[in-house]
Amino acid sequence: PCEIVAVRKDGSQFPAEVQGRSSQFRGENIQIAAFRDISLRTKMRDKLLKSEALFKEAQKIAQLGHWEWDLVAGDLYWSEEVYRILGLEPGNEKLSMDFFAEKIHPEDREQVMMAFNSSIRHQTRYDIEFRILLPDHSVKIVQEVFTTDYDDTGKPLRSFGIIFDITERKAAEAKVVKSQEELERLVESRTHDLINSRKAAINLMQDANEQRLRAEKALRQLKESHAEILKLSQAVEQSNAAVAITN
Repeated sequence: PCEIVAVRKDGSQFPAEVQGRSSQFRGENIQIAAFRDISLRTKMRDKLLKSEALFKEAQKIAQLGHWEWDLVAGDLYWSEEVYRILGLEPGNEKLSMDFFAEKIHPEDREQVMMAFNSSIRHQTRYDIEFRILLPDHSVKIVQEVFTTDYDDTGKPLRSFGIIFDITERKAAEAKVVKSQEELERLVESRTHDLINSRKAAINLMQDANEQRLRAEKALRQLKESHAEILKLSQAVEQSNAAVAITN
């Protein structure tokens, strides 16, 4: 069968599927053709293609890819965004879990694969963050989440997962943490300065108080000395007066 654009009697066009075959009729070779209006199927196909395109674009914007692994047949599928996240061209690599493991940062690889295998074996949730090493030796941070389907006996059949590029988010989080640490250091420094200033103010007040006490003591001593001098002066005057009378 092939698809063509057919024309109705009113001149309007529509997509059609044509199937033909050769046959015999009254001893002569003839061609039989059947036309089928596939307008509805074409519309559905176009909508599906548009949805797939939008889905791919959404994954690209969100930096999110998905993958499927047939655990029975061993077939592995990656969406285009998984390739991009890993710094690869879509469809240029033969996919396998060993190939994916090679892309994990060497310091994270053992932990990630242990968690991956444990999740399938024990039917537990898998949600982990790790680093990947790109072909240009740069590093990204990703988050991977997946689930696995099992048969009635508990045999794993199929895993479906998503992988996020969270490099920018982690960088932003690191900046926030750094800012918080700097703010805490600044507050601590200001608090220390305030404590020192308070201590200095207290010391100045104590010094001023001591100086006031010393001044008050000196004034009392001065008054006492003045009184003594006054008494001595009066005594001298009285003595001089007595001598004058005697003479």
